Amino acid sequence: MRKPTYNLPMSQIVETLLSAYKRDHQSLDELEKSLERLPKGALVVSNLKSGNYVYRRLRKNGKSTSVYVGKEGSKEHQEAIKERALYLLTQKEIRKLRESLKERRKALRALGVKP
Repeated sequence: MRKPTYNLPMSQIVETLLSAYKRDHQSLDELEKSLERLPKGALVVSNLKSGNYVYRRLRKNGKSTSVYVGKEGSKEHQEAIKERALYLLTQKEIRKLRESLKERRKALRALGVKP
């Protein structure tokens, strides 16, 4: 199979890589700021005699703590589920962007450009 050839000037390639790198870096900063606003911690359901209660389990100063969210199925519980899903999705996007930045940085350094 024959590889395609491209007739692009090197400056245009570098410029494209640099703009993509800057765009990804800016997106990463925005995602990290939005992640800071979301509550941390896994949702845990405790089964008690009077019903099921939902808690957010997280670490503070090296100690595991639980924060009451509400009864299972309540409006607060549904909101906590949405927030947790958004938190995990944002973390996934951040990982993808960091990998993309790493690849772009490698490509730019191979071309002799410091990002």
